[in-house]
Amino acid sequence: MYFPSPEYFSLTMMKRKLIIDALRACGGNKQRAAELLEIGRTTLYRKMKELEIQSWEWVRSPTATAGSGVAPCGDSRKTPFSSRPIS
Repeated sequence: MYFPSPEYFSLTMMKRKLIIDALRACGGNKQRAAELLEIGRTTLYRKMKELEIQSWEWVRSPTATAGSGVAPCGDSRKTPFSSRPIS
């Protein structure tokens, strides 16, 4: 039986995946991705630097947002973190 490494489930890796998924969902638009994540744009830039997220990591692929858990930008659904609609 295969078990992913502990690093796969680390908080840092989960943050990286969430930010990358938000950037993919917003087509790379950092302002919209920050709004989706409910953080400021400068905070997004800082977290991208801290987590060493490169621009090629969020280039849209055919399955970029499939199953990511992040609603596409402009979607009328609620975010998983609050009751306010995605703007």
